[in-house]
Amino acid sequence: MAAPLVRSTAIATLLLAGTLTRLPAQSDSLPHTKSPQTAFLLSLGATVIPYAIAGATYSDNQDPKLAAWAIFFGPAVGHFYAGNSNQAWKGIGIRAGVAVAATAVGFSSCTGNNFDDDWDCGSTVFAIGGLVILASDIYDIATAGRSAREHNAKLAHPVSMIMVPLSNGVKTRMGVGMKVEF
Repeated sequence: MAAPLVRSTAIATLLLAGTLTRLPAQSDSLPHTKSPQTAFLLSLGATVIPYAIAGATYSDNQDPKLAAWAIFFGPAVGHFYAGNSNQAWKGIGIRAGVAVAATAVGFSSCTGNNFDDDWDCGSTVFAIGGLVILASDIYDIATAGRSAREHNAKLAHPVSMIMVPLSNGVKTRMGVGMKVEF
């Protein structure tokens, strides 16, 4: 009889401790803030999990859509979560552009029937393109947390002032500019 009481008391204590440790953080945070850790984990997970599934279910007739998702869109998921769609689309565009360019240059280096007989034709171009795409993947995954922190900084400080040169025709002078976001 004592064991269920001890167990339920321990569970209640853990739940209460978990609630108390979260209350100050929730009351201090602004609405609509994004977690840098969540942004990072979303980018990492959306890249690694499809690769793992594609690797575990590999066959000769495998559809490449899952691997393409992991390569092109996976690293951008954290940036979309953090509200930085510009960075997400830049990364997707870089990866897609490099893939198209490497494929075009790689296949154009294969003349005549050479591609069917020799798989080495264009392999250097494909390898360089793959490394650039991998670097872009790593960069987007690594900077997803920064996108969330920048999003949170914009929420905390929606008004900023900057010194800018102002020009009214012939004369240029220093001025103060103000940026307000809603």
